[in-house]
Amino acid sequence: MRYAKFAVVLAAMLLATGAAQAVVTIDMLTVGDPNTSTMVVDNNAHFYWPDPSAGAVDYTYEMGEKEITASQYVEFMNSNIGTVVAYELLSSQMANADSAGITLSGAVYVAARPDVAINYVSWGQAARFANWMHNGQLAGATETGAYTINGAITDADLAAVALAGREADAAFFLPSLDEWVKAAYYGAGTDTFYDYPTSSDTAPTPAVSGAGSNLAVLGGSGATLPIAPGTLTGTTSPYGAFDMAGNVNEYIETTVTMFGEGISMMMGNAWVAPSGSTPYAYIHTNHDQQNDRRTGFRLAAPGADVGIPGDFDGDGDVDADDVTELCANLGDPAYDLDGDGDADEDDMIVLIETLVELTDGVRVGTRRGDFNLDGFVDGTDLALMKTAFGQPLMDYADGNANCDAFVDGTDLAI
Repeated sequence: MRYAKFAVVLAAMLLATGAAQAVVTIDMLTVGDPNTSTMVVDNNAHFYWPDPSAGAVDYTYEMGEKEITASQYVEFMNSNIGTVVAYELLSSQMANADSAGITLSGAVYVAARPDVAINYVSWGQAARFANWMHNGQLAGATETGAYTINGAITDADLAAVALAGREADAAFFLPSLDEWVKAAYYGAGTDTFYDYPTSSDTAPTPAVSGAGSNLAVLGGSGATLPIAPGTLTGTTSPYGAFDMAGNVNEYIETTVTMFGEGISMMMGNAWVAPSGSTPYAYIHTNHDQQNDRRTGFRLAAPGADVGIPGDFDGDGDVDADDVTELCANLGDPAYDLDGDGDADEDDMIVLIETLVELTDGVRVGTRRGDFNLDGFVDGTDLALMKTAFGQPLMDYADGNANCDAFVDGTDLAI
């Protein structure tokens, strides 16, 4: 499932306050299928830290469909223009030819190449961006939210922030090692992991354009800097995320301690990496305020609250009103209960037989034809049908068993 996280709420908030700030919209993908299986993750510090097993996530969460772009990062800097220098939000190399070409134009920052993935990012910059998103993109809101940073600048102080992890109510955050690996490699239908984050067990082909199903922006692709995320339209992870095999290395939340200091971690591969150099998952390490031409990031978020399955009217229970709601929305995939991609009479059957709550407040599910939801199909249900027989605009509670708005012989036959 794909949706734009917080865009509507934030736009309304900005209009209400009269703010003239641009809205950064991040398209999110749902990563469900709770699992306990893992894959071995190689890492570039394996002489000091054993290769971990990762990818087990027993909850639903959201992963950014694409890496953060230069235009999104520039909006972040301009929103926090007064602290760009103090909090080192701008890396000088972001002006380079192998980056977005970010420069100060008058009183604001602009990017010569706004659509490319932002690179030359440090862990601290990515964490502050997450805080800003968590706080509704409010000016100056970079120090608390997803992470309690409170002015941390040095590698040691930022490592302490990273090791402390995200706040429990974080609305946006850097994905953990497990979250990143699952979104990149896990084939939910088989409970196994692909070898590459392109939904494939074959190494991707280096490319900077194309609609093929197994491409990645790697060394040998002809790239001279990161490209616009999502350009390789036919290649995604099993959950639909673009560029997890290349373009930029992506910072994750997980940080390890080596030689007495915290070392941040990045996943994926970059536009300068040799093709075929991502055997399974690969961890890259960096100091928390260090950056280079490879480093970028994407954000994750908590899973959307989907509510009670079958509670289509949102009143906190599943009853005959929800059957009526489903019948009024046949064909709408949002009402699909049997997983076939649409809503039809089969979904009505699933709702009645497995989800509706009976009037005794204990049992769940009954037979179609139990119009009063007492757990029995009997004379009481026939009496309801008799009263409504031949009348239009009748609901399930009236005896309409097939969503056609009439109580007639067809309903009796069912």
